[in-house]
Amino acid sequence: MAITSWRRRQDRTAGIAPASHLPEIICSRFSIFFKSVLMKFLSENITNFFSDKLTAQEISPKLIQLGHEHELSKGIFDFEFTPNRGDCLSAFGLSRDLRPFFSKHIGPEIYIGDIKKLKFDFENEAKKQCPQITFLKVDIGDEISPYCDYLENYFKKLEINKVNFFTDISNFVAYELGQPTHCYDFEYVADGLTLTKVDRELKFKTLLGKEIA
Repeated sequence: MAITSWRRRQDRTAGIAPASHLPEIICSRFSIFFKSVLMKFLSENITNFFSDKLTAQEISPKLIQLGHEHELSKGIFDFEFTPNRGDCLSAFGLSRDLRPFFSKHIGPEIYIGDIKKLKFDFENEAKKQCPQITFLKVDIGDEISPYCDYLENYFKKLEINKVNFFTDISNFVAYELGQPTHCYDFEYVADGLTLTKVDRELKFKTLLGKEIA
């Protein structure tokens, strides 16, 4: 099975530094292709994109009418998405599908300030598997504040384990907006990155120390 792999420039392996001393990170945003996916969503994360106060019971029949078969229990929707509906792999994507039924749809907040152009050496050798990718450098302060209520609810109600700040935020962004992201310690990738396709088995270690082949 063909997979994509990150290769640090000069063939040096990038290490993982503890989250407590990551003053600068670089976030990548990319596009991927997938097979059918099982996903759960909190109803409140879907209805928050409407100014009217909607309930899970109100939007459930409309989702079924749209072809989004699901189970609903205690305000949690359980879906199985097919490959042709990648646009709905997020709370925002589902809310966007519901716009014909409910008025006053609210899109996500968009940052309108200036963003400095990032000088970063990146080469994409796997454009077929990942046709688009962008990077953003973020400076992180010494302390990370406790999670807001909506973020805590995401982990608690969906029974998702926390990993660390950067992974948690990346996972929530994908869940809420459908945009997969990944965070790197900029110190380890400053020389540049290459994304390439490999046709052989590789082993790597996860942030939790688990080795996967």
